[in-house]
Amino acid sequence: MHRMECFKLQYVGTFSVPGTDQGVRSEFVRRQLNNMKVIVRARGVLVIISPAGVKVTDNKGQVCVKSLCNLF
Repeated sequence: MHRMECFKLQYVGTFSVPGTDQGVRSEFVRRQLNNMKVIVRARGVLVIISPAGVKVTDNKGQVCVKSLCNLF
C-alpha cells in the first residue's frame, strides 16, 4: 500500500553540490546547511511526497516546485 507523506519545513534556498565522491558531497551539503541556518528570509513550505512525485507548496497552497517521478 502506498501512502502520501507531508512535512512542514522551511525553505532557505538552493545550491549546487560539486564533486563525485559521496563523502565529500555529504560534507559540502552539511556545511552549506549549517551556513544557511542564520538566514532570516526562510519561508514555510509544505513538502508532499507521494507515488505521483514530490510537490513543494507555500503556505497559501501555491506550488513552488513539482517533480513528477515514479518514487515507488
